[in-house]
Amino acid sequence: MSAALKYSGNLGARPIYDLPVSLYSGAFAISMSGGGLGGYARGHFPRLPLSRGKVQLMHITDWEFVALAFNSIIFGPRVVSHAVSLFADALSAI
Repeated sequence: MSAALKYSGNLGARPIYDLPVSLYSGAFAISMSGGGLGGYARGHFPRLPLSRGKVQLMHITDWEFVALAFNSIIFGPRVVSHAVSLFADALSAI
C-alpha cells in the first residue's frame, strides 16, 4: 500500500502510539446445545452466548466473521490511535 493511500483520510487517522494492539476472536457452534462468540484483547475476555436456534442460522465460518465484528465493536473505543491487528480462528471468515 502506498504511503499516500496509507495515510489518507479514507482510511482514518494515522496511529499515534507505537504499541500495536492485537484483537483475537473466535466462535463455537454446537447444534445440540448452542454456542457463543468471544474475544480477547489486553486482558479482557468478552463473550456472548448463542442459543441453539441462533447457531443454526449460519455456518461456523459466518459466526467467526460475526465474532471478529463483535470484537472490533467491543474494543474499538479502547484501541483508537493504535495500530490494530485482527485475528480470527477461521481464515475463511476474513
